[in-house]
Amino acid sequence: MKEVFIIYDKTDGEIQHAARIDRDLDAINPNSSTALQQIRRILASNSNFDVMYLPNQVLPDPEQYKVEADQVVRKTPPELNKIRQKRIYEDMIGKEMRRLAIESLKQQGKIPQDYNG
Repeated sequence: MKEVFIIYDKTDGEIQHAARIDRDLDAINPNSSTALQQIRRILASNSNFDVMYLPNQVLPDPEQYKVEADQVVRKTPPELNKIRQKRIYEDMIGKEMRRLAIESLKQQGKIPQDYNG
C-alpha cells in the first residue's frame, strides 16, 4: 500500500516535496538510500521543514495546495495569483539575463556579433 508523505515549510505551509511511497518496497531497496532516509535528511537540513503522513490519499499538487493547521488545504485565489505573477517575473528576469549575457559575450568576442540567440 502506498502512503503519501508531504514535506512542508512550517512558516508558510508551502509544500516543498511530496511523494507516494510503498514502505514495504522502500524497506527492501538494497542499492541506495530509502525514501524514508531521504526524508530524514531533508528534515535535518532545514529546521523550518516538517513532514505530514497521509495514508492512502492522492498526492496533492504543491502549486494548488499547502499545509495549514495540520491539514492539506487548497490555496486561496490571492495566493494562486501571487504564484502566477512570480512566474511572470521570473520569466521576464530570465529573458533579460539571457539578453545581457549574449551582449556581454558579443563584446568579449566570444560569440559572433550577428548572433541573435
